[in-house]
Amino acid sequence: MCGKAYEAVQDRKINRLLLRSGVITIVACDREDPDLLFGFACFEPEAREPVGHRGILHYVFVRPELRGRGIATRLLLGVEFNRTSHPWKDYPCDPRRAW
Repeated sequence: MCGKAYEAVQDRKINRLLLRSGVITIVACDREDPDLLFGFACFEPEAREPVGHRGILHYVFVRPELRGRGIATRLLLGVEFNRTSHPWKDYPCDPRRAW
């Protein structure tokens, strides 16, 4: 699944995720122009199941031209998680190359 098909599936997943209570999204943006997005992280601090998990990291994104500057690291400071909702290996097409 690549390109537009991948985007459509991800849009539906993201919209459902954002409607759930307990989901937190942290945004990194320009202080002088808050509409200029650098990146974001989306997570649930406490996992519902299985018992004992600290949290779930759903998404971390940093604009390609800003990667390697520690933005994702700073977005995740203080965020406790020990699993992700969907690792890259689950997708037959690497979405980083699909756009």
